[in-house]
Amino acid sequence: MGGRLSEFGQRGATIAAISADTQENLEMFQRSENFGFPVLVDEGGKVFRSMGVFRKESRKGALPFPALLAFDAQGVLRYRSVTPNLFKRTRPAEVLAALAGMPA
Repeated sequence: MGGRLSEFGQRGATIAAISADTQENLEMFQRSENFGFPVLVDEGGKVFRSMGVFRKESRKGALPFPALLAFDAQGVLRYRSVTPNLFKRTRPAEVLAALAGMPA
């Protein structure tokens, strides 16, 4: 989300990421990066499977598709972006536009 993190807060959005990595690897990565939002661990892939973004099992564990899901305050899924390309991510402008149409 880069330098646009504050725009999400202005729209009432809370950002969190879910990683398929191990807690240990994630903690090492977080020490070198400043995300500005919480990153949660789903080592077994249970959350990825329940959200329909599980891609495959690898020798290192669950491997999800890159995905962005936005839920409203009642927990209803209002926006979903899933891509099969591991190096492509949803642009912040696209997500902000989707949030503009979400009920508070």
